This record gives sequence, C-alpha cells and structure tokens, in this order.
Amino acid sequence: MINRMQIIMASLLLTAACGQGGEPAEAAVSSQGALEYEVMGSVTARIDGNEHEFCIPYLSEEDEAYAELIGPVPSMKSLLITGFTCTGGDLDEPRLDLAVARPGPNAAGTDLQFHREGTVYMAEEAMGSLEVTNVEVSDQRITLQFDAEAVAVELDGFEYLPKEGMEPVVLTGSVDVELRP
Repeated sequence: MINRMQIIMASLLLTAACGQGGEPAEAAVSSQGALEYEVMGSVTARIDGNEHEFCIPYLSEEDEAYAELIGPVPSMKSLLITGFTCTGGDLDEPRLDLAVARPGPNAAGTDLQFHREGTVYMAEEAMGSLEVTNVEVSDQRITLQFDAEAVAVELDGFEYLPKEGMEPVVLTGSVDVELRP
C-alpha cells in the first residue's frame, strides 16, 4: 500500500527531475497565459515572522482539487491540501503542502512541506515538528490551525536528508477550505 510520504517523495522527485515548480501539468490556460481556476479556500501563514496568503485552487476543466479527503473509510481518511501563491492567475511558489490524518477531533498532522526558491522544507515525524489543532469539519468545510518548524531537505536516492547549513523555517497558520462534493 502506498502511503502519503511515498506519494510526496515521488512528487518531489518528479518535480526535481522535470525542473517544474509543482504547477499542474495540464491546467487550463487562458489566452493571456494565466491558469483558469476557482479558489476553494485559503491558507494564511506567518513564515519566519512574515505574513503570507496561499490560495487553494480548483481547476474545473480538469476537475482537479488541491484540497481533498482521501481514504476508504472515515476513520482512515486524510486531508491533503496544497496552497499556492496566486498572483495574476498563476500558481507559484512559495507553496505549502499539508497532510492531516483523521480530520476532526482526533486529527493529527502527518507532514508539511514548504517550497520556496527551489528549496523544500519538511516537518513530519522524523524531522522538524508539526502540530495541527482546532480542526473543525462541517459538511464540506474544514478549518484548522497549524504550527511547524520545517527543515530544509535534499533528496538522496529515495530518502530525504536535512540540508547542511540551512536554518529551519517556522510556520504558523490557519486553513479554511470548502471541499468539492
């Protein structure tokens, strides 16, 4: 069975190999070159003391949502969120990925990735720290708060190792998203 970390590792490996900033490969593009998307939610974060707003897009032409619940039964569901810097219709870095197991009263943050200037920072069980709190689920709307200290990483084969000489990034924030039905 493929777990979330394996999916994230494969995604980062493909991103690094293709030299892409994690933008959707087949997104609808307007005649001006900007992506066509709806905003389904937002991530508001303080990153190393600076405020940043991320949008959580839904690409209607591809039916691709960047916030979704996955899993076979409610007790095994995970919430996956990708927030982009949305400027002029583009989905850019910095970017934030967050996975939350069992969204609701017993929620647990499983991993957070922050992408900035070609560097990936991670907070998960084995490195950094991540705490997800105040998770509320009402119909399709989910709100939560998070605190993380993310460590810069580099890919060594199929393993992420901390990058030497780089300071961790401190992130605190909140998510407010309306999931697609």
